[in-house]
Amino acid sequence: MSKRLVFIIICLFSVILSEAQTKALFGISIGGAYYQGEINWDKPFYHTHFTYGAHMRYVLSKRYALKGGLTLGWLSASDKDSKNSFQQVRRASFVTPFAEISGQIEFNFKKYIYGDKKYYYTPYMYVGGGLLIASWSQPPYNFVIPFGLGYKISLSKKFEVGFEFGYRKIFTDGLDNVTGVKDVPERTNSFYLYRQYGFYNNKDWYSLFGIHFLMRIYAKGLRCYVYEQ
Repeated sequence: MSKRLVFIIICLFSVILSEAQTKALFGISIGGAYYQGEINWDKPFYHTHFTYGAHMRYVLSKRYALKGGLTLGWLSASDKDSKNSFQQVRRASFVTPFAEISGQIEFNFKKYIYGDKKYYYTPYMYVGGGLLIASWSQPPYNFVIPFGLGYKISLSKKFEVGFEFGYRKIFTDGLDNVTGVKDVPERTNSFYLYRQYGFYNNKDWYSLFGIHFLMRIYAKGLRCYVYEQ
């Protein structure tokens, strides 16, 4: 392969990359996460822990976009917080760091154009798939389905700020390490011994919410002079 051909291939790749960069945004997010399962059935924002992450969005059209990212944080819960007498006797609790790697597709409820004075904001919904790594849970690796709603605002052709709230469907009951039937420590009388400890058919959930800041990064005027000759 001649040096000229190699240079042409490199230039073509640079042009393609430049075109992709005009549709891609990169940034960070900060927010919170909380768990729902056997220990916490219905309290929103229970034991909320700080989260942070890095994200990328690729614009497909005025209505659709692809997004991928990494979110890090903690999840925890304790039966001590419940007024239920069985939970107080069971005394289950857990805490685990987690990392979520996911990809999602977004649908904008309105046309959305970066830097446009008319279409600079929109509510949106998203759904996707990913991997949850919760190292102190059983099992530590789980497939996850993220879905939720958001609202984003284009501050300019390069900058965006937005807010998201969503749920994560996971396919395990072991996120909180409360599953099946086992001995419950006797605190008051033998009535509690061998009582059901968890629920086989109820899988655990967790929620993520937060603010994201995205920025378009690209080099203006990137050209391939060999290809243009």
